[in-house]
Amino acid sequence: MAITIKSLKIMFWAALISTVLVFFIFVPIPSVKILVGDRVWFKVPVALGGKFETLYEHSVQKTPVIDEYVISCGRIWQWQERVKSHNAGLPFEVPRNGKFLATNGWFYFRGGRWNWNRFFLRVGNDILGKNIIVFGDGFIDGTPERTTYKLFTILRGRKLVVQWASTTIVSCLFSNESLRIVPNMVE
Repeated sequence: MAITIKSLKIMFWAALISTVLVFFIFVPIPSVKILVGDRVWFKVPVALGGKFETLYEHSVQKTPVIDEYVISCGRIWQWQERVKSHNAGLPFEVPRNGKFLATNGWFYFRGGRWNWNRFFLRVGNDILGKNIIVFGDGFIDGTPERTTYKLFTILRGRKLVVQWASTTIVSCLFSNESLRIVPNMVE
């Protein structure tokens, strides 16, 4: 039995299409999710280098603090912290492997190699904390601009877990989680 050119082309295209389908079904999709207790409040796919910020008002100094995070290598890296003061409980020295900049009334503490798979965020209220989270560049949430959530009004007094997660299309099909944003999923 001879194999014809036509059957070779069909086998080649079938193998190629099967490989591409398997790849897309099982390729890991990086995402960031926020848990309230054991429930997912927010989950969104993110590209390598995706950035988000947490903003809050310092409880003693009553000054804004902005922490910027970058997703890279399966970790959440704190890229920089911005403050307007060096007093109680705020950074005051250059991080190891980092640098310090002062410009436009802000102090920038960059680098330091702080990174986590997850970290905890305690949300205050409109008097103490005023916590906000902003998702920007690299987040695949269908919006072209930055997305801001005023956590102090939505999740007042809650302890959140912010974590990097990897999932696949197959695992999303067989679990109760999805690849879409699920905001405001609180009691």
